[in-house]
Amino acid sequence: MSAVTVDLLIKELSARVDELEANNTALKHAFTATFSCLPAEVTQQTREILREWYELSVKGAPASVVDSFDKSLKEIETVVGSLK
Repeated sequence: MSAVTVDLLIKELSARVDELEANNTALKHAFTATFSCLPAEVTQQTREILREWYELSVKGAPASVVDSFDKSLKEIETVVGSLK
């Protein structure tokens, strides 16, 4: 690759990273606004579910946990559905 091509690729990747960071920031603000409007009980339940998801993504999901994961997903769908 020529130096010009590499430079253009770097600029394009940098622009995409900036775009992703802006989108991430916007999502954080949206989540913060959403959580601030929720009752404390719902916020706590959501945090527990998100913590569980994070642990599953880091440690991996053994077969015995898949049912629990599906249950949590249904709970989230129920909470989100009740907010609509």
